[in-house]
Amino acid sequence: LYWTDSGTSRIEVANLDGTHRKVLLWQNLEKPRAIALHPMEGTIYWTDWGNTPRIEYSNMDGSNRRIIADTHLFWPNGLTIDYAGHRMYWVDAKHHVIERADLDGRNRKAVISQGLPHPFAITVFEDSLYWTD
Repeated sequence: LYWTDSGTSRIEVANLDGTHRKVLLWQNLEKPRAIALHPMEGTIYWTDWGNTPRIEYSNMDGSNRRIIADTHLFWPNGLTIDYAGHRMYWVDAKHHVIERADLDGRNRKAVISQGLPHPFAITVFEDSLYWTD
């Protein structure tokens, strides 16, 4: 089980029964928010909406950390992975937008930029996006 903790600015992991709990990432995290796993690639993705908002990824053990997006972001909330399409989608509550990019951050594009008062969570299933606002 992986989770973000905005209160302690950490990303942690543990077995489902709570054993083997470990802090994976804590440096240069401000307010980690959403988290998404790509087990087939062995990577985790997360949003951080602190003073320098960004979307990042690393290996599932916390190594090889990289920034995917750090421009034109303000409140990156929800995040999901489209495994079949090899893309990620995220919502930005301040900019009222749903965006997507390749898993390495390339080909970033706004998908929906109107009619989203405060998007919070997002998921993808087959060819459809579902979100809350």
